[in-house]
Amino acid sequence: MRKLARLFLSTALFVSLNTAFADIQKSPLAQAKVNIPYGDSFWDVNLPQLPVVEELQLNAVQNSFCGPLTYRVDYLPSNGTLWVAAPFQNGFYHTPGQSVRAVRVWLNQRTLQTATCDLTLQNVRLNAPQQPAPGEATYAGVIDYKGGFALNQTLSFPTPFLAQRIDVLVPEFCKGVQILELNLSQQGQVSKASPLANKENAWILPQAKSFDQAQITLNGPVGLECQIPVYVYKLIR
Repeated sequence: MRKLARLFLSTALFVSLNTAFADIQKSPLAQAKVNIPYGDSFWDVNLPQLPVVEELQLNAVQNSFCGPLTYRVDYLPSNGTLWVAAPFQNGFYHTPGQSVRAVRVWLNQRTLQTATCDLTLQNVRLNAPQQPAPGEATYAGVIDYKGGFALNQTLSFPTPFLAQRIDVLVPEFCKGVQILELNLSQQGQVSKASPLANKENAWILPQAKSFDQAQITLNGPVGLECQIPVYVYKLIR
């Protein structure tokens, strides 16, 4: 049996960050340049602070020294001795909101003899997104962005909106994502929105329309995964 390579990092970095757009708290657990051998290996991250972890997010910066990676994540509860698999859902590795003393990231790359990758592991706490301006905008849903070019990400609204403006608020931790196009529709009638001048990530229709779907085209770094909240400035009927 071929011996797995073990990549070890003990981290003391645990700093709370808050985005300006949604009630999403992200805490860096580890950030390192890791040499990953061909085939299977794993990266261990010790967490002496025993943080309470709800969701884990793993980002890898791909370049000529770091080819495509596949990975999965296990965690070690503070009161346990066995590794527990963290299921992947909606762009995050889920843990049941308990104290964790170590995380193991299983890695596989079959492009280079040894890949050198910048890896970032973050603790994410998700709550209901907040309105950007109380009384003005309504939270309409979230786009589950998986990185790269994404054509026509569809967001459906159970109750139609009557509105002229819609905001797609890319969080600060999801830098590099661009909104290329936004269309709003209802019963097959499509209305094309345009970027609102002097307002980043805000889109506007020539006039107020009723719509129950948004089709959004995005582009960004491959491997970058994040949830992007959408708000609608609805009008009173």
